[in-house]
Amino acid sequence: MLLTEFCTRLPELRRRLKDGDRVLVEQAVLAARDGKPVDAKVSQLLGPGVQMTEVYGPSTGVSGAFLCPTGKCGRVVYRRAGDELPVCPLFERDLRFVADG
Repeated sequence: MLLTEFCTRLPELRRRLKDGDRVLVEQAVLAARDGKPVDAKVSQLLGPGVQMTEVYGPSTGVSGAFLCPTGKCGRVVYRRAGDELPVCPLFERDLRFVADG
């Protein structure tokens, strides 16, 4: 799902892109927050044939996962002990913890 990949890469996109491309990033952020379709904008930002980020499963001792705080994308983050709490860069909110089972 492109929104998930956009959310995952948003901090890096904000650091790397300048001027018009940066404006496009922020337009996509605002559109996503408003629940508008963003696939065309995100495809333009990520480029053709984008490789989706690999998602690694939980390690021993993790009893849940962190999900999109709004439920709009399929991003899943498994946190290890000592890791910082994950934040959604798109909505600027902490990811929502959902316990296993």
